[in-house]
Amino acid sequence: SKYYYNYPEITDIFLSKDSSKLIASGDDSRILIFNADDLANPVVIDTAKRPKSIAISDDNVYVFAGVSKNFANPPKELSIYNANTKNLVGSWHSADSDFDYPVNILTKGADELFVSVDKGTKIYHLNIADKNNIFEIKTYQASEKIKKLSLTEDKKHLIAALQKKQVEVFSLESDQVINISFSDNITAAFNFSKDDNEEKYKLAIITAYPIKDDAGGDVPNSAAVRYFDLTYLEDTGKSDASKLAWQQEHRE
Repeated sequence: SKYYYNYPEITDIFLSKDSSKLIASGDDSRILIFNADDLANPVVIDTAKRPKSIAISDDNVYVFAGVSKNFANPPKELSIYNANTKNLVGSWHSADSDFDYPVNILTKGADELFVSVDKGTKIYHLNIADKNNIFEIKTYQASEKIKKLSLTEDKKHLIAALQKKQVEVFSLESDQVINISFSDNITAAFNFSKDDNEEKYKLAIITAYPIKDDAGGDVPNSAAVRYFDLTYLEDTGKSDASKLAWQQEHRE
């Protein structure tokens, strides 16, 4: 089914953990919460702000949005809304001078979030148990600007795809950081998959060989999906992807 609505721009979409809710945000200050089996009658939250990124809690009660404070100021806030009442119940922003609008929002249980911001190099680990007193548990520092952020299924590692052909893996149980560098451009898409036979988590990274378009920009013309054994990376501390044998590689 399809649902058409008058948005200047769809800024983000998010599927709930149980796949029952589809969330969409637009550049006209609205967040829409769809039932996955009924796209024609969404719940509409009017934020009076500009939502640029969204997520929903595992229990589908809270909607998290990276927003601007109004249409004139730069986006610099995480807002939390009750999905049932549509009310704003909490907000947070960092005192860091380079803090911009959140572009990656990840949940860890009911009381924790991981947030990274546009063109930022930090990952903020937040305690949101008290929506009136949100605070930082820890801050993780990446070596370059973060494009895409992911969390493993076991909630023990953060994975950051960075601007300059790098991926960094942060252990949440220690201070270990694994940096994997590439000669190819890294797209924003990557994830973790579990090997059911070996019971090991593997890191899947999508890279692309670029060609130049008429304007001099990069255009991917060949993509590769490369898999790494996370346990091996942790045990050996290997960091240079060129020195590692691929677990598996697929090209298109």
